[in-house]
Amino acid sequence: MEIKKREIIYNVDFVERLRTALSFLIKIPLPLLGILIIAQYAFLGLLNALKTNPLILAIPLGIIIGSAVLLTPFIFYVLTKEKRRAWMIFLIAVVFPYLLTLLIAFDEIFSSTQMIILFLPFYIYCYLLKHTTDEWLREQQAHELRREQKKAKAEQLEQEEGWY
Repeated sequence: MEIKKREIIYNVDFVERLRTALSFLIKIPLPLLGILIIAQYAFLGLLNALKTNPLILAIPLGIIIGSAVLLTPFIFYVLTKEKRRAWMIFLIAVVFPYLLTLLIAFDEIFSSTQMIILFLPFYIYCYLLKHTTDEWLREQQAHELRREQKKAKAEQLEQEEGWY
């Protein structure tokens, strides 16, 4: 019985798309989330003043919530295809408490700006996963380069010995 060696990445295209999506999450919604958290706790009256004009607060919240909701299934799909069980479990551990909190106290959370903090663990998870996918892709490239070097060396030895 031969043990099959695990590939580093099963589908490079999906992992590259995941990395691109996670880069988007890190560059746009994460800074918005940070600004809103700072505004919530450093300038206590600022968000209360923004509640009088809900459109100003709705746009950043829509970007933060919308991007998280849209990309979570894709993240889970890619992690499933790549058989990264630990990352899938971690994703469930990050998303499930938020969903449970929404189900229990939807009116109280949705009406307050405290819901901003509920997204912080998800975006930290995305930040960590993005750097990990970068590492997966670097390992895959190094693996492919090594495979090509071995193939070229074998062809060179074959030609030197005259084995066409």
